[in-house]
Amino acid sequence: MKDIVELSITTKEKIDFIDITDKIEGIVSESGVDTGLCIVYLPHATAGLIVGEFEPNIYQDYKLFYSRLPSLVSNEYMHNRIDNNAEAHLLSSLTGPSKTFIVEDGRLLLGTWQRIILCEFDGPRTRRVLVKVMRS
Repeated sequence: MKDIVELSITTKEKIDFIDITDKIEGIVSESGVDTGLCIVYLPHATAGLIVGEFEPNIYQDYKLFYSRLPSLVSNEYMHNRIDNNAEAHLLSSLTGPSKTFIVEDGRLLLGTWQRIILCEFDGPRTRRVLVKVMRS
């Protein structure tokens, strides 16, 4: 298996949330790593990752929350004078570009309702997701 696996995820809306858990679990399974770590990284400045429940109602709640959050703080961001996506940069800075997970018995250790969610704040776009699984 390659050292780093790259996924390509296409988002459909300006603000979008995509559950990538199954794809990440597949990479972990194929890695053959029994005990170790899995790093998931987005090399983007206007997208991020969260870990949380993911069902249709919370999907809508995420969209509502992240859509409203920038306007609660300001409506005159300086970066918008350059390319009108300051809100996307600010939101991605809150979620962060990476997460690290424990691998045990060849599987991700996630809580009962936890899912790995790609957060799009400047879509629609095609996003790269880099995944590295390593033995500990």
